[in-house]
Amino acid sequence: EITKSYTTDVLGHTDANGKLNLTNVPTNVSTQMYYYSVKKDGYQSIIQGVTVNEGTNEVEIALDPLPGKARVTVKSGTNILVGAMVILEDGSSKTTNIYGRAIFETVTSGEVVFKARMSGYASQSITATIAPGNTYTDVEINLVALDPSELATLTVIPNVNLNMYPVSIRLEDSTGFVLNPDSQTGTEVIFNNLGPGAYTICGSYNG
Repeated sequence: EITKSYTTDVLGHTDANGKLNLTNVPTNVSTQMYYYSVKKDGYQSIIQGVTVNEGTNEVEIALDPLPGKARVTVKSGTNILVGAMVILEDGSSKTTNIYGRAIFETVTSGEVVFKARMSGYASQSITATIAPGNTYTDVEINLVALDPSELATLTVIPNVNLNMYPVSIRLEDSTGFVLNPDSQTGTEVIFNNLGPGAYTICGSYNG
């Protein structure tokens, strides 16, 4: 819906192609601009100004979708998992609380990929459709416990000049999760309870 800015005068609604044709629009006087507001359910409204010249004028408007909220519950079977990490595609993350829930107050609406991981469990990803607005979209991720005999400890000893310590070492698993070490003693960086699979070792110094 497009209206005259700061009024309730509706100029019209866009068609199936997202277009609205307005005729007999007065051209601007001097540097004064013509302002209008655009709104659509599920999107953030905007107010935009345009200088109208004689002849045909084309204006392109981009509306951003309203963000939504997500409430992610992580389980293993019927048991909730406290302390599981839930990560979004943009890298933001939350840890599940005592109810096994990770609460995201601001999430891009539409299809969103959630990744969950917890030590001793196989990582899992799920795609959920997040509704715009203030209502929480409930998402549930179920993690499968790994056989203790499959778990391993990895010790990383960076091959760097001693003057460069401390060095930051992280692992990235096959799902894209970044894993921080469980402990670091001297030059040894230790990761516990790793499941089978391929991992990428990432190291950095001074940030």
